[in-house]
Amino acid sequence: YNLLRHNGAIYSLALAYDRKPSEPVKEAMLRGIEYLKAQVGPVPNPDGSLLPDLLAPWELESFGDTQPNPPKRAKLGGAGLGLIALCNVERIVPGTIDLDYMRKMGNFIQHLQSHDGSFVSRYSSKTGKDRSWSSLYYPGEAALGLVYLYEIETDEDYKKKWLTIATETLLHLE
Repeated sequence: YNLLRHNGAIYSLALAYDRKPSEPVKEAMLRGIEYLKAQVGPVPNPDGSLLPDLLAPWELESFGDTQPNPPKRAKLGGAGLGLIALCNVERIVPGTIDLDYMRKMGNFIQHLQSHDGSFVSRYSSKTGKDRSWSSLYYPGEAALGLVYLYEIETDEDYKKKWLTIATETLLHLE
């Protein structure tokens, strides 16, 4: 099962709901969000300590891994699309997702960004930032997630933070 596609499906349901509100579509979005939230967790340093104020959506590094405490991977695109899904559902059903929860996902995206606006595309629960692979698409998904977070953000300092990170991303991509 692919978490990025799951998050994208929630986003698509939100767009469909905007076009034609429907209780079954809203219920499907809410079920999807519960699955997404079950995959989100704290972000460890390679030494095992937890990075403060960060949350990321996690998947197994190797599908079907049955070892105890298997390595997991958080993808920049999964965080971006997850944030897009969460923000859209919160906009449609206010009070569904805690703003601080979404801020921590935004902080994870920021944690993966370099000073030049580029990103590390993956983060390993065992080794930290994984620079072995780069995605052309994930930064755009992350920027869009931050723009959606900016739109629902209530604190002006955070609004500036999300818009700055998204702008740096888009300028780097440009």
